[in-house]
Amino acid sequence: MEHCPNTKNVFRPIFILGDSFAESDYFREQTLRFAQIVSFLIDSLNQPNEIVQRLHAMGEKHLNYSHRGFKPIFFDLFLETLEFALSGHIPSLTNMDDKQRQDAMEAWRKLGLFTTVHVKRGYVSGLMKDYYQQTANFDDWVKKRPEFHPWNES
Repeated sequence: MEHCPNTKNVFRPIFILGDSFAESDYFREQTLRFAQIVSFLIDSLNQPNEIVQRLHAMGEKHLNYSHRGFKPIFFDLFLETLEFALSGHIPSLTNMDDKQRQDAMEAWRKLGLFTTVHVKRGYVSGLMKDYYQQTANFDDWVKKRPEFHPWNES
C-alpha cells in the first residue's frame, strides 16, 4: 500500500486495525471470500462459461467501491501481491520436487491472470452499463468516475 496510497481509502480497515488486522473479522471475511472464489474456480474448471460469468459479476460488483476510490488498476496490484506471496510460499513446500513447485507456480499464475482479466472485463462492462444508464454528457460523467483518474487521490 506504500506503493499506491489510493488503496488506503478502499482498504481502510487495514489501517484502522493496524497489526491486529490479521486477527479481525474483516480479514476472516475477506480470506473466506478469496477461498470461496478459488474453490469455485477449481470446481468449475470444466465449465469456463460459468467461470467467466461469475468473474464478470464480481468485477461489476466492484463498481460499488468506486466512491471509496477503487480503481481497476487495483486488480493488477492484487495479482502482483498474490504472485509475490506464492513465490515466497511455494518454494518452501517440502512435499513437492522442483518441477512440481515450478508447475504449481505456473498454474497459480495462469489462474490469477485469467481471473484478473475477466474480473476487469466485468468491471468495464459495468462501467459501460453505468454510462448508458445515466443522462450527463460524457465529460461530466468521466469527472465523476475515479476510474479515469488512476493516480489521483480520491
